[in-house]
Amino acid sequence: MVGVAIFACLGSMFFQGALPTAWDRVVSIDAQQIETEADFSDALRQQKLDTAGYANWFTGRWPNISFIGGMAMGNVSEDLEFFYEKPFKWSTRVLDYVMEGGGRKFGIRATIRPYRNQGVLPGRRSYLLWYRCDRLLEDYHPSYILVNGRRVWDSKIHPMLDGKIMAPFWQEKSGDPVIDFVVDLDYTPESKGLALRMFNTQFLGVPGDKVSLKGATETKETSPADSEKRFAFGVFPSEADFWTDSGVTIDKIIGDWKPNFRPTYPTDPLWLSPFTDPSPAKGNYHEFMVTYGGCNILGSNPGPEILERTSGYARGVLANREDPVTAKKAMESAKGLEVHWFGEEGSPLMSDARKDDPSRIKHFTSVRDSVASAKLASGTPDLVRDIVEPFPPALSSAYELDQGRDVLVLKNEEDPQYNILMSMARGAGRAYGKPFGFYWEQTHYPYPSLDFKLQACLLYYFSGGSWIGAEAENTPSFEDGVVADWVMPYVQALRFAMVHPARGTPIVPTAICWGDGDRWWVPYSPLGQMDTFQRSISYDHATGKIECEPAFIKPLAWMPTDRKEWSFEDTGHLAYFADHVAEMKGYDLLDVYFPGFGDAFTARIAGLLTGTPQGPIDFLNVDRASPEAVQSYKVAAFLGHADLDLALRQKLLAAADAGQTIVLGAQHIGEGRGLPGLRIPLRNPQSLSGLVEASPGLFPTGTVPKFDGKVYLTNPEEWEIVASVGDPKWPLLVRRAFGRGMIYVYLGQWMNEGGPVLRPLLQHLGATSAPLHFGPADDQLEYVAYRKNGGAWAAVFNHGGITVGSDRLKPLRATPPEPLGSKVKGPWTGEIAFRLEQLGLDPTKKYGLYEVDGIDGPAFAGVISGHKTFGIHPIPFSLTAGAIRARIKIDKRGEFVVAPVGQAHAVFFGQP
Repeated sequence: MVGVAIFACLGSMFFQGALPTAWDRVVSIDAQQIETEADFSDALRQQKLDTAGYANWFTGRWPNISFIGGMAMGNVSEDLEFFYEKPFKWSTRVLDYVMEGGGRKFGIRATIRPYRNQGVLPGRRSYLLWYRCDRLLEDYHPSYILVNGRRVWDSKIHPMLDGKIMAPFWQEKSGDPVIDFVVDLDYTPESKGLALRMFNTQFLGVPGDKVSLKGATETKETSPADSEKRFAFGVFPSEADFWTDSGVTIDKIIGDWKPNFRPTYPTDPLWLSPFTDPSPAKGNYHEFMVTYGGCNILGSNPGPEILERTSGYARGVLANREDPVTAKKAMESAKGLEVHWFGEEGSPLMSDARKDDPSRIKHFTSVRDSVASAKLASGTPDLVRDIVEPFPPALSSAYELDQGRDVLVLKNEEDPQYNILMSMARGAGRAYGKPFGFYWEQTHYPYPSLDFKLQACLLYYFSGGSWIGAEAENTPSFEDGVVADWVMPYVQALRFAMVHPARGTPIVPTAICWGDGDRWWVPYSPLGQMDTFQRSISYDHATGKIECEPAFIKPLAWMPTDRKEWSFEDTGHLAYFADHVAEMKGYDLLDVYFPGFGDAFTARIAGLLTGTPQGPIDFLNVDRASPEAVQSYKVAAFLGHADLDLALRQKLLAAADAGQTIVLGAQHIGEGRGLPGLRIPLRNPQSLSGLVEASPGLFPTGTVPKFDGKVYLTNPEEWEIVASVGDPKWPLLVRRAFGRGMIYVYLGQWMNEGGPVLRPLLQHLGATSAPLHFGPADDQLEYVAYRKNGGAWAAVFNHGGITVGSDRLKPLRATPPEPLGSKVKGPWTGEIAFRLEQLGLDPTKKYGLYEVDGIDGPAFAGVISGHKTFGIHPIPFSLTAGAIRARIKIDKRGEFVVAPVGQAHAVFFGQP
């Protein structure tokens, strides 16, 4: 986002009147011998020409986001247009975007404008067009580029550099340059189309310099874009606007809210940050966030005035990562505050090596030692926190905590499935006994509803996050003294986290266990392509349809067929995942826990937040988790990769003996290995199909599922057969009691093929262990629960009361691959059963049920203002079958306390 800051300071360069047209200097760049971008920069320097900031950084920065119609830090979709003779196609190819098939002459027109009413771009000025195409430029290149009708670059005359086109141009009169990237097959029949990743326009030289390439034309020509059909980018346009001043003025907030404060009752030691990097502690945004926006982490190098104003509330300052010198300076100037090092990395990838692979251990140790040494050199290592944000979020993100990091932070860029994102982070934190957190990133397309953003940001806190931040520092409205509407949900969530009482011990009934070698990563929205490189997106203008599919589970039509030719540039992440698809498909079964979320490789837009009918789950690295951590769950289910070696076998048998129910498969045990009384044959699994015969109660009455898959043929005499299939019948699912618990083993080759028997089993186990039950059931009710001070509390989110996905959409200009948002059903009314034993409470004791005012509606506004606090009042209930039951209405959110009679205040607030 650096371009935003650079752009914002260039208002003086934009022009509002006429200028003389005489040029002080004319420079012609001979590019014939130039081969690289560095060579081109040298050629400019030889002419004493420097770039002087961005004239426009946004229009070409996110072409595919602009095409979809999203809002990502300043791009305006309508400033880009396709021009064409025949219906064209637009598609993604890992690193580049491709337009093809638009007739004999086609291309893209870009209108380069300044934003925020800063006039127009000045005349008597030169500019540098920087065009990047990472892989396909040789075959998919413009025939020529026109700016205001002048041919400033010609593929027959001027070079294509190392994936770049560098084209200086000038304009005599002030105005908005119009750039046409033209594919002219009559001129360059070898060009297959137009490919690009991004482009930008920079000021070049000083006013009065006239700069062009040698061979560029002075005369204007007619652009095909002037006569052909044009189709503007933004097929799913949204009313969300990065540049808006629509929102609440800071002055009004200061009048309505108390400054940031710590309540008198115990709260969690949270880290709430305005930045995700060591940005300086200055500017309207920073000042607002650390004084009124809930943040208790300051930017780098805070001055004495802001330190004084935040004294007693601030907890830390940001500093350069692993830089002991700046850390030491920060601690000297901000005495008593922590120093936060924040860094972004790619997730540590898995390999097929064994768990104790020396090279892997050496790498982890090297990073861990480097972090520890840097902390030690700071002089006060206990006050330094190393915070890491791996992207894209994956199960393997947890290995950052093996590398000495203190806090794992996952972000929501491009809309991953949010329940899974939060469960991954919480599971990693619990496996390693370390804090975790999240941050809200602004790259979304189309932009989500504000209700959705508020629900998600609140859930960052309710799911157990300790470090919460955002990329919002470049929001233009802050310069005008306004908190924009699209930033306010984040601010509200931070203020709420600031005042909410300490949470207590999380109640998570189910662990989805995974082991070393699991390659699965969080599934994304069908449109989430740009930085994840997960998706293939294609648009056919003839049909007006957009199609999307994962780009990493099988070779697609435009990828090389020979595996030897697979590289990240040509096939993305395919080589890393291709041999593990069947294993990863086991995560399709997560629809038991997150109804309607999608599947292992794609999240549904309307299911980015779903209900949790079986309660919250954690993705637990069972190899790293302590026996105590494993045993803290009532149910442990293995869906993806794990290797049941001797150490893990002992850990699981101990967990079962302590009362846990475990579900795993033959794929986890391994051929030729087993559990007591059970051995997986060395023979290849055999294909079986037919109706499943099962023990009474496994399947809903009247249903008999079909099975079609491969099964390891064995008859374990000491194990009970729960389900069988084939003719003759072979065991498909078996179980055996161990101590107070039970282990189920699915004997099929892959868990994903076992859905007909595994889904009913997981639903049964989940329902048995869930702390809350809802009647009527609703797949959009999500909840979290915590034990605290002899009682428990729960927060319930009604995602049916909001639009999950996008709501502020203008008329769609193409057919989306699926609905872009959920339908709002309104408040939920029904009975909630708070199950005492599942909440960890003694069912023989007497409890009351209380509702907490402050999580929704006017009470929410009062609580975050700081002028009011949470209210607690009893609600009528009945006690049957070990559950407190009450009829309750939930608009968007509700919060409830189960406490010994008369002790609700002590349970919730942690004080009498």
